[in-house]
Amino acid sequence: PDRRPGETPMSKKSHAHRRRVAEAWAAMQATFPLAFPADDAQIRPLAISTRDDLMEWLETAKLGLCRQCAIEALHKHCGRITYKQTLLTPGAMRINLHGNPVEPVTPEAIEHAREYIERARVERAQAEIRRAEAQAEQARQHAEAEQRRAEKAKEKKPAKAAKPKPAAPTPAPVKTHAPKPAAAVIVKKRRVISAPKG
Repeated sequence: PDRRPGETPMSKKSHAHRRRVAEAWAAMQATFPLAFPADDAQIRPLAISTRDDLMEWLETAKLGLCRQCAIEALHKHCGRITYKQTLLTPGAMRINLHGNPVEPVTPEAIEHAREYIERARVERAQAEIRRAEAQAEQARQHAEAEQRRAEKAKEKKPAKAAKPKPAAPTPAPVKTHAPKPAAAVIVKKRRVISAPKG
């Protein structure tokens, strides 16, 4: 009844497990702030015995925290690239839960950290390529679907006859005044009768 819509029993269990891991991590940070600092810049390599020391603390503290969840939180912390990079610092010293230096980082640990970082870099680059390819494929499929949809829509609707364009309006005739007829001019010639000479 209290299950969320669409939530399966497995997803509910997974959510509860993540919550317990987060609770264990919060308790670890609160109790051992030097070993598990909130600021990434303060992270330092942990002693090899850190896991055993954590289990001893859980037994003594009686906080009711999940042992496996605390181990998982520790592994997540030590599996971060930021943490691995601290192992490469020249002369780095491992610390215990209280922040006290206890042992130097070995050359083997340094080499392992280098390999881990390089592997993570390659995997991240490959993941970026896969993500870009997936996005391109998704865009291609979307374009094809849009094209099919447009073609179907064109098949369903009969082509409408193009409406004839309205004829251009006939220009109004220009009124011109006919020229007035010129008045007839009658020219009378006078006859001149001259008397015969001689």
